[in-house]
Amino acid sequence: MTNAQKQHILMLRSFRGIDENRRPMNQSVRAAIFDLDGLLLDTERLYDEVFREYIVLRTGAPMEEKAFLAMRAQMFGASPLVNANRLHALIGINEPGECFLEWRKPRITEMLPKARLLPGAESLVRILARKKVPMAIATSSDRGFYTLKTGSHREFFSLFGNHIVTSDDVYNTKPEPDLFLMAAAHLSIPPRTCLVFEDAPSGVEAALRAGMRVVAVPHPQLDRSLVARADEVLDTLEQFDPARWNLFSQNASV
Repeated sequence: MTNAQKQHILMLRSFRGIDENRRPMNQSVRAAIFDLDGLLLDTERLYDEVFREYIVLRTGAPMEEKAFLAMRAQMFGASPLVNANRLHALIGINEPGECFLEWRKPRITEMLPKARLLPGAESLVRILARKKVPMAIATSSDRGFYTLKTGSHREFFSLFGNHIVTSDDVYNTKPEPDLFLMAAAHLSIPPRTCLVFEDAPSGVEAALRAGMRVVAVPHPQLDRSLVARADEVLDTLEQFDPARWNLFSQNASV
């Protein structure tokens, strides 16, 4: 590990402020941090298509649906390489995950710009922007894929300004807290007063490790017990009530 890496990790740890077991019970929060895939953008449906095509190509048959859904549940929120290695292990392919990533690149590059905003995403983000609530995005995608996914919604994502944290900006992705801690640092907001919106179990875990509050909006096919530690679990972002979290209050506890 280089000195720069060590300094980076020490900075994040010092910025955390509190650990997950000492999160404040006061539900007033000052900032919102959003995941991207499966939370703001409907990209998981596109990834499903690619995974299914690859499995048939390499094994000669589709994966049994229950097994496929269980596999995908483990993948939500993880880095592409981790998921690629997991896929190969599950289908018995003795090749590095990079082989799958190289195969999928032209397919996913064509598909991702077609990703739609998920229900409630646009209205919630625009309301928070009008109320001048500090906002950031923390995604396990790299910067290139972030740009590709959001290209059809540039005006919408411009509401986050430069507060975009990707896997290129940290050394550990979810379930480690680095992405969320870096997002809080971008906003100059203490982690304990940040509210995270996540769809994935690994993202919920990362937010808790960062000492933040977290609202989970899991994929409909995900077992809700996997995000049960979240402070609130919703079906869609349309159900989120900012008043419950005093998100518009100018006197939120710091």
